[in-house]
Amino acid sequence: MSTALEGGVTQLDTARAYGDAEKRLGRMLHRWPGYGMRVISKLRPLTDLPDDAPRAVVEGAVDQSVRSSCSDLSRSRIDVMLFHRCADMFRWGGVALERLSEHVRNGTIGEIGASVYTPEEAVRSLGDPRITQLQIPFNLLDQRWLEHEFQRAAAARRDLAIHARSVFLQGLLLSEPGRWPSWADAAPRLCSDIRRLIGSFHRKCAADLCMAFVRAFPWITSLVVGVESAGQLRELLSLACTEPLSPAQAALVRETFTDVPVRLLNPVLW
Repeated sequence: MSTALEGGVTQLDTARAYGDAEKRLGRMLHRWPGYGMRVISKLRPLTDLPDDAPRAVVEGAVDQSVRSSCSDLSRSRIDVMLFHRCADMFRWGGVALERLSEHVRNGTIGEIGASVYTPEEAVRSLGDPRITQLQIPFNLLDQRWLEHEFQRAAAARRDLAIHARSVFLQGLLLSEPGRWPSWADAAPRLCSDIRRLIGSFHRKCAADLCMAFVRAFPWITSLVVGVESAGQLRELLSLACTEPLSPAQAALVRETFTDVPVRLLNPVLW
C-alpha cells in the first residue's frame, strides 16, 4: 500500500467475493486518510437468490452487501460499485440496479458499473445510462473488444470509464509454454510470437509489451493489475511510465494474433 501511494496509484479494485480483502484494505486505508484513494468494489454475486425472489429480498441482499462493504472498508461511501456478476443487473426486472441507484442518490455509492466477460455483456450493460464504469478483460490476444459493435457502444458514452483487467491473462502471457493449459496446442507459437514482438518493438519484457499494447488505446481509462509484492508493483509502475505502442505497432499485434482459441481468453474455461 505504501508503494502504491508513493507511486501515484489512485484506485484500488476489490470485491465482497475476495475473501477478507475489503476488511484488510479498510484497516490499511485507515492509516492514510488524507490520500483520497478511490475504491472500486463489487456487489456480492447474488447467485443464491432464485429468479422469482421477491423485490424486498433482492433489495435486502443489495443493501446488506453495500453495508458490509462500507463497514469493512471503514468508509461511509464507496466510490464505485460494480456488478460482480453482470447477469444480476437484469434479473428480477432490474431491481438490483434500481436499488444501487437509490444508494447513489443517498450518497452511499458514487457510481455504478459492471464487471463483464464478453463484449455482448458490455454492450447490453452500456444500454443503461446508470452504468458509467466498465471493467473488461483486455490483452494482446483478445481481439473481441476491438470489433465494431463494442467500439460503437463505448464511443457513444462520453461519461464512461473503462478499466482493463487480465492484461497478463492471469499471468499466462508472462509464462513459458509449459505453464499454459495442457490443451493449449497454440502455446509454443504464441509464446514465440510474444518474444519476437518484444525484440521487434524494443520492449523490456513480456509485461512491458502487454501493458504497452493495452495503453495504446485511448479509450482505456486504467489498467487493473494484481501484485504479490512491493517489488512487483514498483516494476509495473516503472513500465507504466514507458511509451505505449504506436498505432502501427498495435496494428501489427492484432495481425499477429488473429486465430486465438476463444477458450483461451476466459480463465474460467481453463
